Amino acid sequence: MIPSNDFSFYDGLLDTAHLLGIVPELYLNLNLSSLDTYFAMAREYQGEAGDVKALAMKKWFNTNYHYMAPEIEDSCCIALKGTKPFDEFSEARELGIETKPVITGAYTLLKLSRFTGTCRAEDVKTHVIKAYREITERFTAENAEWIQFDEPALVKDMTGEDIRLFKELYSGILDQKTDLKVFLQTYIWKNNYGKTLVPLERIKRKAGYVVLGTSCSLLHVPCTLRYETKMEEDIKEHFAFAEEKLRELSELKEVLS
Repeated sequence: MIPSNDFSFYDGLLDTAHLLGIVPELYLNLNLSSLDTYFAMAREYQGEAGDVKALAMKKWFNTNYHYMAPEIEDSCCIALKGTKPFDEFSEARELGIETKPVITGAYTLLKLSRFTGTCRAEDVKTHVIKAYREITERFTAENAEWIQFDEPALVKDMTGEDIRLFKELYSGILDQKTDLKVFLQTYIWKNNYGKTLVPLERIKRKAGYVVLGTSCSLLHVPCTLRYETKMEEDIKEHFAFAEEKLRELSELKEVLS
């Protein structure tokens, strides 16, 4: 399945926040174009319209990649406001390519966002559910076969409150789903195969259909260990770069099958 909406000018999570109108008033007050507002959040802005800093930068889980942390203010009105996923889906279709749109999932969006006022995830979840439901409805109308929600935050330890939030979000988002197939993606950390296969077997029993993926985009890791000639072997054996990660996926698939 060929993905769409995986292109980003800067950051995938920022794309999703921008799509849903999660833009602090500080940036809205600049009265810039939509794209310039996006880059003001990503890289700050200094010009005739004003002077603002970028959003806070945080590490993407245990990688050296950083993301811009969306800020949800009490005054924020979360709703589907952008068209990027639909534009890129249509662009690919016009070229004769049917794609699987990829969107950061609602749970991960809320867990990685900063709440700068008094409201919390519980207070905005209804608006988030409505926005994501509109996304699925729009792709259903476009006759898309699949949509993928990335939920890397599911790899973190979850409290009872977290589990309840996740269930409420997806019960609401998928409540009226029709023919659109939903692909939920989370991460599997590098581990010894014995440990990794235990949760995979459990997931397979529940889901029936499992697709393995790497713990982060291969964009963010070196190409291969083959050229690391100066690295000591007792250190080298603990690493897996892009080629090695792909080999791991192939071998895990073979064992799991």
